[in-house]
Amino acid sequence: MEEKKEEFLHATIGKWTIESSLKVLIVTSPHEQDRLSPYDKMHGIKLEHFINQQNGDMKAAMILLYKFLFDKFRKSAKKDPQTYMITSAYCNMAFNQNKYTVDVILYPSVPYDGKGINLAIKATYPFKKNMKLILAARDTFKRIDNGPIPTFQQAAFKQAQNIDHANMKIVW
Repeated sequence: MEEKKEEFLHATIGKWTIESSLKVLIVTSPHEQDRLSPYDKMHGIKLEHFINQQNGDMKAAMILLYKFLFDKFRKSAKKDPQTYMITSAYCNMAFNQNKYTVDVILYPSVPYDGKGINLAIKATYPFKKNMKLILAARDTFKRIDNGPIPTFQQAAFKQAQNIDHANMKIVW
């Protein structure tokens, strides 16, 4: 079977506002020496404060768990399916707790060395009610190499003229 190779690749991105507060679970390291990115430096202090409220075995267990999660969420899952399975299982577990409801899990972007941020949003989060698209842009890339690893070049860029919220449409 031959792969269908399209001539163009389209990528649409959006900027959103959050209309109400989110309950966020932040993944970072319990160890200060691991915190290299601005993300981890900022959030690590709060995690440390939370852990330091515990005693004995509970504190030790929390440090082990958060260190394990930190290492997994900072590792590329591209060639390691176990990393993806572990981080996905943790997100699913966190989203399905009844006692502590979480809307979003926040963690640094692996491909951008922790300088970007990823959000895992709970599937049942009332997105339409709480998030509003305020800007959209679309890049069109033309395939210029049909080899095993395709090469693309930007062919067009459009910014939305209007966001029609009532009809849920982007007007280009």
